[in-house]
Amino acid sequence: MANSLGSHKLNLLRRDRHDPRKAFRYFSDFTNMAIDDTTNDPIEFEIVQDAGATLLIGSADKRGGWLNVVCDGDDNDECYAATHCEAFIFNTTDELFFECEVSSTLTTDAQYGWVIGLSSVVAANTLVDDTMAIVATFDGAVFHYLPAANVAFTTSNAATQTQTAAAYTWTDGDTVRLGFFYDPNDGVTAKVMPVVNGVEGTSHDLTISGLEEMHILAGVKAGSTNEQTLEVDWIECIQRRNATTDIDDLQV
Repeated sequence: MANSLGSHKLNLLRRDRHDPRKAFRYFSDFTNMAIDDTTNDPIEFEIVQDAGATLLIGSADKRGGWLNVVCDGDDNDECYAATHCEAFIFNTTDELFFECEVSSTLTTDAQYGWVIGLSSVVAANTLVDDTMAIVATFDGAVFHYLPAANVAFTTSNAATQTQTAAAYTWTDGDTVRLGFFYDPNDGVTAKVMPVVNGVEGTSHDLTISGLEEMHILAGVKAGSTNEQTLEVDWIECIQRRNATTDIDDLQV
């Protein structure tokens, strides 16, 4: 990672991620997941998928533990897994870092899509039918695969969106580390910097006012008549707990 002010702030946040006085954190390596006795879906996530879907979402038998998010094999079938609570928000004071490692291998379809990141919206057509574009209105920041073989990075405040169309050039079967760092900056217009395989990209400006809390979200959508899978090795999200408190001055 380059020696920038953004990377310096990120390194400080990562240093503090295990101290609950300084930061709060979600992390899963998906090595063991409790499942619902009725649906067999992992109870950790809210699952949104097509009626009658039969494929299972959950841990794969793969070294290191992987989450498989799987959609059925009809055109525009989709599946999204999201945390039940909206634990993170882009606010005026507290930095945030999201990172994950994902892989996917296309099953025949000329078009399919996947998405991962933070979103206030978890619903059908988060990836739009046919085009696989990201939903037009949400709060958050996501990476999403476009049929043109690029992984886009999009930040959004309601319907006002900024997109880097080629944050990563995708080759089928790739394993890639996708992350972004949120810096509140001046408390009015934040800077959201994509970080792909540890390499910083160009930051997006994001208006902070009006932003809502967000879920961690991972999803996939079929482009014709074949089942598709997004594989997730791990997810981590860290946010500064209180930027105005100098924790080093507190008594242990």
